[in-house]
Amino acid sequence: MSETNNRQPGNAPILLDGQSLTTQQVLAVAYGTPGAPAVALTEQARAHVDRAAAAVQTLLDRGEIAYGITTGFGAFKDRIIP
Repeated sequence: MSETNNRQPGNAPILLDGQSLTTQQVLAVAYGTPGAPAVALTEQARAHVDRAAAAVQTLLDRGEIAYGITTGFGAFKDRIIP
């Protein structure tokens, strides 16, 4: 399956930093606006993701129960997900 690339080469990527994303940027990417820039994580955001992933892995390694991670959620909150 091929991917259509509507991005213009000169457009700077939208940098996800956890603070500055605008509604316009979300809509441009979500609806595939021609010329919409690529999306990338800042180094700081990537570090946050890495720390969160490590915390989740620690929970899994310890066999701890964590809502929505090792269990379902909502009506399934008491169901353990192996």
